[in-house]
Amino acid sequence: MREMKRALAPVKRRIRAQRAFEWGAWGALVAAACVVGLRAASFLRMFESMWLWAAFAAVGLTGAAALIAAAWPIADLTAARRADSLGLMARAQTAVALAGEESPMAQMQRADALESLRAFEPRRAMKLRAPKGTWIGVLACAAAVALSFLIPNPQDALIARREQFRADMAAQAERVEQGANALDADKPETPEVRRLLGELSQALRRSEDTRDALEAVDRTERRLLSMQQRTAGDAMNALNGAGLQSIAQALENGNGQTAQETLEAMDAQSAADALSDAAQQAGDATAAQALSEAANAMQAGNAAQAAQLLQAAMSGQSGAAAQAMAMGAGLGSSDGDGGTGPKTPAGNQQGTGNPQKQTGEYETIYDPTRLGGAGETVNESGEIGKGTVTEAQIGTGMGSIDGSVPYGQALPEYQQQAVEAVQNAALPGYAQQWVTDYFESLK
Repeated sequence: MREMKRALAPVKRRIRAQRAFEWGAWGALVAAACVVGLRAASFLRMFESMWLWAAFAAVGLTGAAALIAAAWPIADLTAARRADSLGLMARAQTAVALAGEESPMAQMQRADALESLRAFEPRRAMKLRAPKGTWIGVLACAAAVALSFLIPNPQDALIARREQFRADMAAQAERVEQGANALDADKPETPEVRRLLGELSQALRRSEDTRDALEAVDRTERRLLSMQQRTAGDAMNALNGAGLQSIAQALENGNGQTAQETLEAMDAQSAADALSDAAQQAGDATAAQALSEAANAMQAGNAAQAAQLLQAAMSGQSGAAAQAMAMGAGLGSSDGDGGTGPKTPAGNQQGTGNPQKQTGEYETIYDPTRLGGAGETVNESGEIGKGTVTEAQIGTGMGSIDGSVPYGQALPEYQQQAVEAVQNAALPGYAQQWVTDYFESLK
């Protein structure tokens, strides 16, 4: 029986090859139909990886079908019947059926079958052919895909914009990384700020749309702001704990001149000692550094410098977090993209443009009291991703849209109505400050 198995092995290999060829052809037809479907889907939605999936379908389905066919087991009787159908006249299958019999007739029959199998040439007798319909179907699908390129795809423009967006985000991420490297290494908060900026850079590179990018920017901005607030609060507590309540109160009210005058009225050595004590009490490293530098300035008799250092600490503007926000490393700008790019504030300012540059271009603007209808509506969103939106109504219109007034004449009324609107809408403090800062910068 072993001799019969060895004799049938070439037939089995040829059967596997032929079956793999046929099944692979059917797999190619299914793959071609999938490619046509993917191409049609690419006209309905943005499908950037369509060709990757098409290649996967073409190679995967065709190869999988061929491999399954080649690996499928073949029985000895099946191989024998196939050989007999090609000219062995039932010799092979009879020999397989008589396996185990040792009669002279069975031995003679097996010997005749083995001799016939040795003379049998499977490669010549068993040609590799695929069903004709499979190749016709594959060619038809290929023609359909080729013709689809003659039809403009509305998704191509969207894909191009997304690719441009990713390139812009990569450029923004590069700016963030450069800003992180440019941070003052002597600042205590620099390692933490660099970590935050590194996370922002990675998030920008992973962003798929504007929302992703703005969420990343918003998270970083809030963390940096939290660090500044922590520094300011700790500096305040340290000054109060060191008996410098009057200076802390003046700085809290934004009156740096009063704080300087108070320091000048004090004995320089006593003030320096008090500030050193405050630096030791401070738990925040940035606040402690600023207070220590202020103490050194008072030791040198420079009350003005000491007041400036204290004012920076009390406003949270003395650390690496403030440095990152000031240089725009963490929060880019909208460079003509309609706000799709990250924004770049400097210090407490939330806008990056210079309003004074626009006054020459817009000599006159519309007065809100001259406009018809119900006025303007401003939407102020809360934290990105929270889904809360507050609407504030800015003024009611009167008259027609034809009238315009000089820039300076309408500005106060715009400012008053905008400030009242955000106050009535109970917007966050930082949002109200944006409005105030914006109109102050226009004066």
